[in-house]
Amino acid sequence: MSLIPFRNHRLTSFEPFFDSFMKPFFSDGFFSNDMRIDITENEKEYVLKAELPGVDQKDIDILVRDNVLTISAKRNEEKNEQRGNYIRKERFSGTVARSFTLDGIDDSKIEASFDKGILTVTLPKLEESKPSFRRIELK
Repeated sequence: MSLIPFRNHRLTSFEPFFDSFMKPFFSDGFFSNDMRIDITENEKEYVLKAELPGVDQKDIDILVRDNVLTISAKRNEEKNEQRGNYIRKERFSGTVARSFTLDGIDDSKIEASFDKGILTVTLPKLEESKPSFRRIELK
């Protein structure tokens, strides 16, 4: 008797069908449980830009707790598509969240804005304390 790996099994002829059917639904970036984020830095601040396509501003939550910034967003969407005798109706909802440690950030001055599916969070750096120098006179 020999063992045949499942990928070589005759049922794999259905895989292309399932891949083509399910991939459009699960390949939506929102459902990959990932939030695409770019972070840039200059001398005064970090600027975080998160892509949140299809999300309403009211569904975005930004929290700072115990020196951790957490961004979460939820999306509820319904799609209706009709072509000829083909009808597709889908409803889906999802939540994504990302957290970042705020070392060296002045969390009292964090600002955020949302425009055309892009969330921008400005994270001002703490002002560096310059080493003080003074001469102490002996008495």
